[in-house]
Amino acid sequence: IPHGVQTDVREFNHPKRIFGYKDSEPLVVLPGYVRPQKGYDVLLTIASKLPEISFLIAGGVQDESHNKYADKMQHAAPKNVKMSGILSEKQFHGAFAAADLVVLPYDSVTQSGILNWCVAYQIPVIASDRRYFNQFKDHCDGIKIFKSSSEATTLIRSIIENKSKKRKMEQAMSVY
Repeated sequence: IPHGVQTDVREFNHPKRIFGYKDSEPLVVLPGYVRPQKGYDVLLTIASKLPEISFLIAGGVQDESHNKYADKMQHAAPKNVKMSGILSEKQFHGAFAAADLVVLPYDSVTQSGILNWCVAYQIPVIASDRRYFNQFKDHCDGIKIFKSSSEATTLIRSIIENKSKKRKMEQAMSVY
């Protein structure tokens, strides 16, 4: 991983509650700054096909240049998607601790600090079919690649419903 992974993760009691979710509620998270290259439109399409699962966009805009885009995504979001806005450092770490699964539907990527944090927190990831993610997959089974929103929907459902599959992905992140 080009710019490293933190290994000193934070422990949280009931991290989902930080964002208003129940402990038992499955939560799929897309953490980080909101900008068009990260594929939020794809996330909204996926979430609309899985109304029984909660999705959290854990972040906000880094600067004013993406305010209109973030507003557009927030207004287009189905009821099962919440956008947190800019996070404190504690909330940022809490988002990883709360996640059952992270989705990275990026349109383009050359490196990913978010993927690095997923490794640190041992969170399974599904990601778009991009070279960077495929190269990571060659070394770690904690990530699954999707080529379409339909494929992503199937992956999310299978990981959330199959605890054994989820655990194997978590263990792969830990080993990595």
